[in-house]
Order: sequence, then C-alpha cells, then structure tokens
Amino acid sequence: MYCRDRHSCEVLYSTRINESVQRLDRLLRTAPQVASEIRIEFERALDELRGRLNRAMAKVEASRRASDGAWDFARRHADAAFQALSEAFDQFETRFSLALAA
Repeated sequence: MYCRDRHSCEVLYSTRINESVQRLDRLLRTAPQVASEIRIEFERALDELRGRLNRAMAKVEASRRASDGAWDFARRHADAAFQALSEAFDQFETRFSLALAA
C-alpha cells in the first residue's frame, strides 16, 4: 500500500481497520455454527486473527504518533502488519472454507 502523505495514509488505515473488523465480526458470527470437531481449532484461529488485527491497529497508532522523521519507518511497519493480517485472513478462509460454507 502506498500513501503520498500522512493524512491519506490515516484515511486508508482507517478504512482497512474498519474492513478488517467487519470481516472478523462476520467470521465470529459463524463460530457457533461450526461443527464441534473443529470448533476449538476454528476459535483458536479466530483468536490469532484478532491478535493480528490488534497488532495492525497498534502499528497504525505508532505511525500516528511518530515524528516526521520516523513516520516513513512507522508507516512501513503498519503496512507490513496489514499485509500479514490480509494473508492471515486469506489462509483462515482457505483452511476453513468447508466449515464457512455450511
């Protein structure tokens, strides 16, 4: 993800956080419907996603608080956290696609 300035990055991060929260909420609503054989594994994976989302949000906050000189460095960390979160969501949905389809 590339941003020209701090403001555009903050808007983009806010959008990404909202999308991620909605995606996680949707998955959390499916948890009670998952077969009992895989429910524990499913919920652990959801906890992992929640942790990654929290890390991404913390990196965004760090980029907001960073001085002008450190902002680019903090922005790269936030970008990497969102990339890891996106990959984790994709892996989760691939791994539990049958459970999510039911």
